Amino acid sequence: MVQELKIRIHNNQSIEEQLLKNGAKFINQTYFVDTYFNQPSGKVLKIVEKNKGASINIFHAINGKFNVIKDEQIENLEELKKQYTSEHGIKRIMKGTRKFFQFTDKESAFPS
Repeated sequence: MVQELKIRIHNNQSIEEQLLKNGAKFINQTYFVDTYFNQPSGKVLKIVEKNKGASINIFHAINGKFNVIKDEQIENLEELKKQYTSEHGIKRIMKGTRKFFQFTDKESAFPS
């Protein structure tokens, strides 16, 4: 199962240089807009807009981890945004980029 770790990096250029220096290959860069809607504690409802379209994500917290309840592509982006904004209100909008790097030799990711 794929897991995701989210961290704030204050000097991303330095991290990218270290990745490349240690054998990583730059794969891809994507742009996103994540719109989070107000939900009860332990629940997440968001619409994700990316280069390849939009999707709706619903997560529930269970035992300190978030379980995916729904993750599917949507066609009616603006209609759903209006509906969820009306029903729940917007909690936060996050915009940014994601850069993907890959190690062909996992040992090179962790120099001694």
